[in-house]
Amino acid sequence: MNSFNEYGEETAVADADTGSLSSSSEKWYDKSGQIDNAMYWNMTKKYIGLLNTPSYQASSLFSKGQGWYGWSYKQWDGSAYSDMTWNSAAGRWQGTQPYSLIVADRQHPDTYDAVRAWTAPYAGTVTVSGTVRLEAAGGDGIVAAVKKNGTTVWGPQTVTTTAGVAHSFTVNVVKGDVLYFIVNKNGTNSYDTTIWDPTVAY
Repeated sequence: MNSFNEYGEETAVADADTGSLSSSSEKWYDKSGQIDNAMYWNMTKKYIGLLNTPSYQASSLFSKGQGWYGWSYKQWDGSAYSDMTWNSAAGRWQGTQPYSLIVADRQHPDTYDAVRAWTAPYAGTVTVSGTVRLEAAGGDGIVAAVKKNGTTVWGPQTVTTTAGVAHSFTVNVVKGDVLYFIVNKNGTNSYDTTIWDPTVAY
């Protein structure tokens, strides 16, 4: 059996870092407890750290939970971020204004910006890639930007077409740093549904 595959089982109790566990003394557990007294982990390596390129794609990790899989869903009122609310009937995140929305690969701003946020689980250099484009032509476009905490690391970029603008850049992060993927309505919020499915990869 492959130890990393064992560790990745849905039923396993996951540790944040396997490096602190002792070799040949950690038994297999599921949610109900120990299931095999004779089966042990080989904890001689930090398996999580050996992932080739851990990556976090917005659409594939989209969920109904704030902070799940590293992603959060927020709005920006010009002075502070606040959490959106999950709309279970529509399957989307909803801000305090009617058109402030986030779904798996789209954001729509209202008077407040629609902001998808990713929180770094550990330190390293990440590549941030994606394309920002309008779903339909019309209106005056949107303004997109990426911030690390309070510092702009890409943009602001005005996007007015369905072809959009691609980005790929690297940024150093430490555990707890937040990347904010911000969509601003520009002048009006007409035709402002924005397709943006960024990936953050170590």
